[in-house]
Amino acid sequence: MSWLKLGLHLTSYYAFRVSLSNPAPNAPKSDVDAIEKPTLDVTLNSLCPPTLKNLLAIPALAEVAIVLALHYPSAESTRVLEFLGYSPTSLWSEPPRLALAGAALAVLGGLARKWCYRTLGKHFTFQLALRPDHKLVTDGPYAIVRHPGYTAFFASCTGMLMLHATPGSWVRGAQALEPLRLGLAVVWPSLMLMAWSMLARRLSAEDQFLRKHFGKVWDDYAARVRYWLVPGLI
Repeated sequence: MSWLKLGLHLTSYYAFRVSLSNPAPNAPKSDVDAIEKPTLDVTLNSLCPPTLKNLLAIPALAEVAIVLALHYPSAESTRVLEFLGYSPTSLWSEPPRLALAGAALAVLGGLARKWCYRTLGKHFTFQLALRPDHKLVTDGPYAIVRHPGYTAFFASCTGMLMLHATPGSWVRGAQALEPLRLGLAVVWPSLMLMAWSMLARRLSAEDQFLRKHFGKVWDDYAARVRYWLVPGLI
């Protein structure tokens, strides 16, 4: 089961990185400045993606290192296990449902986010911007909900939290590096909550911007696609 654990962590982390990687070059400053945004949101938008990606690399690499050290025993492997605080309880007799669900959610979120990147092309930017040739995209995932990129991001983040909250994970069960693990357990969810809060505020801001810019075309689209994130719910 340890190889399965390694695979789940690697694929989930890769999908998570995809969901936090800007697919297009940053919009020119003039395009970004054309839309008024709170200073805090601008700061969070710049800091949260790279910080979250780098923070999540720590437990992902720890899980990979433990699996490899167990399968390829040596003096160096023993030192790695001691340094990381390996506990035998971290081995799965069978994969926990929470870990499987979390990994599936993280991967699906990454795939959905990639779909949004491809559908919007250069118009998908992490900064709210008005491009000279801006157009309203209403096909692909945008025919299902109005902000599918945010849905995918929320799914990916939630999946990673579930995966690393599983009993037997390095974050929960290691017997060393407690300050680091405690810091991850506090800082990482806090940053995610801040990012979610920022994106929640952007939902209405983006709708207002699109309504102002596209007029009736937007109104028709909003009447056709009523929900922001989840059909029938939000």
